[in-house]
Amino acid sequence: MKKLKDLMNRQFATVRPDAEVREVARLMKKQNVGFIPVCDEQRIHGIITDRDIVMRVLGEKMDVGTVKARDIMSKDVFWCFDDDSFETAAKLMQQHRVRRLLVLDHDGQLCGILSMSDIAYDESHDRLAGETLRAVAHPEWRARGGILRNPWFQGGVAASVVAAGVTYYFTQRRPVRTPQLAAVNRKKAA
Repeated sequence: MKKLKDLMNRQFATVRPDAEVREVARLMKKQNVGFIPVCDEQRIHGIITDRDIVMRVLGEKMDVGTVKARDIMSKDVFWCFDDDSFETAAKLMQQHRVRRLLVLDHDGQLCGILSMSDIAYDESHDRLAGETLRAVAHPEWRARGGILRNPWFQGGVAASVVAAGVTYYFTQRRPVRTPQLAAVNRKKAA
């Protein structure tokens, strides 16, 4: 059985709590990531996502030049150990509805990050990836009975995941038939 240390991402950046949000955004762009742990030498203080920056800084019209990482970071940090199984990590993701987990060694040091895509890229965990994605999907899906409206499907796509180069769509209803789809397209064009 594979452990998290076998597939977690060991290449990650961190920022200090007093880092300016502008610096955090630049680092996210440079590293092509949307998630950065906020740490100092002794401990993990929180995490910042690209969504945190948009919703908490831009959405609240805060001054990007003065806001620090500690001002907008999420303090609820979920983690597991590097020798935990994917199943353990997936259950934690599902339970807390998070797409990423910090991975610690048994000395309590941050040694990696596990994301939904790490689970999805391992072909032996396709079912687990789909289950986890459905569990952490957008909250409005649950409010609509587990269905996200999409004009290409009657009832919509509940979730999708790419695994082993194949996109899997989890739906609760069948795709719209071609004649109905053509009628929808004609109405849009009119």
